[in-house]
Amino acid sequence: MQKSSKTDLLVRVRYQNPLPAPPFPPKLINIPTGPQRYATYDFLSPIQGERELPLILDSELGLPLEYGKPHEGGRGDGEYWMGNRTGIAPVPNPNAPIADEDAFMFEDATPQGAAGPSSATGSIPGTPGRASVTEVSKKVDVSWLRKTEYLSSEASSQRQALQAMNGTPKRDTGLNALDRDSRAAAISATFAEAHKPLDELQHPTKRDLRAVEAFELLPDDDLWANEYDLVRFGEDPSTRAPGEPARLGPDPRLPRAIFRDLTSEFPEGEGRVSFYLPANDQAALGYTEKRYTGEESAEGEPFDFRWVRDYELLVSRPLAQEYIFSFDAGEDATEGEERVRPQTVAGRKKGAYYVPLQAAMQLRKRRPKRGEDPRMYPQPTEEAFWDGMAISLHKPDSILEGEHKLKFDAFKGEIANPPEDWGVPSRGGGSAKGDEDEAEPPAKEENGAEVKVSESQSQE
Repeated sequence: MQKSSKTDLLVRVRYQNPLPAPPFPPKLINIPTGPQRYATYDFLSPIQGERELPLILDSELGLPLEYGKPHEGGRGDGEYWMGNRTGIAPVPNPNAPIADEDAFMFEDATPQGAAGPSSATGSIPGTPGRASVTEVSKKVDVSWLRKTEYLSSEASSQRQALQAMNGTPKRDTGLNALDRDSRAAAISATFAEAHKPLDELQHPTKRDLRAVEAFELLPDDDLWANEYDLVRFGEDPSTRAPGEPARLGPDPRLPRAIFRDLTSEFPEGEGRVSFYLPANDQAALGYTEKRYTGEESAEGEPFDFRWVRDYELLVSRPLAQEYIFSFDAGEDATEGEERVRPQTVAGRKKGAYYVPLQAAMQLRKRRPKRGEDPRMYPQPTEEAFWDGMAISLHKPDSILEGEHKLKFDAFKGEIANPPEDWGVPSRGGGSAKGDEDEAEPPAKEENGAEVKVSESQSQE
């Protein structure tokens, strides 16, 4: 017989394929990550609600405690659970000694209106020479009269009594602002304050604050032809599609919003203010860039603004001596300030430039009535609904003509040659054209660029 044998491999065969080293060092690629790529945490809420995390604790929360000392012959803290609390709350000893400085805390408070030793001297026990707290308010509180009660006089009297009790000195009321001599003296005092060195100037109420820099107060000739109002919304004015995720960060379209005031075209109490936003974020950013650089729009390349909703004017009141200030460092501006400063105001000197506010108003979203089409205006108004606007930016000198150019020059003249009786910057009747300038100019300059609106009526 022939015996077959099998040769075993003593060494495992390894097939090596060495790769050469890379000829160049690795390069990091910058992948821009915008806020839109991030996900919100809202999708975790259902998962959190489905999963219950069991929390198993014993009666003593994992820490064995002895709430009381066992009595003779007892075991553990059984007496505590049976109602005996003397182990942790001993019975007070009425004969225990009391320190002299703590004696006043054991005295009974004098009832309101009752005669007592403290009422004769008008002081709290232990604090001689101070008014009693119970004497601050003599008025009896009645719960069912609370909503019909005037609290201003009561609050004022309580505040004065507390100030007298705490020794708070009364603030100097100063001069009477309605008196002619007092107003003249107050105005003269401002000249002395204006010539003080910066290291000597102090905040009128916060004495620890010092002035570090001074700016010359000047009217903003670049924005003077515009009218500015303070608008307050009842809710977020931005719009979002039903399936669109929540926006991370500010909406770039909101600073470029446009209002179309139609209050005068409707009966009193039914006025509307149409609200328009750029069509998308790219249009808003492009519009902002051209406004800052002062460039004109190319022919046939307007910026599209779309109608969002109508608002109702709830409250509108004129403002007097209310201004918007913008600080310009001029030649001392840093690199960051130069980057955000509009090119239309580049080169002007250092100063704090102001523009007056005309009115303050509060807007509320208008909710159409049942069966009403918000895109149809009732008769007899002659205004048509605009579903959008095509905005083009142009220089005022290249677009204004005739009467509009005269009105614009009149606004500029208020800065170059202010009237002699110009006490407070005003926008009404400040022009030299008399009655012709009472009407609002249809075109207004904004940051050195003219807004040209092309109407597009609704085709829906």
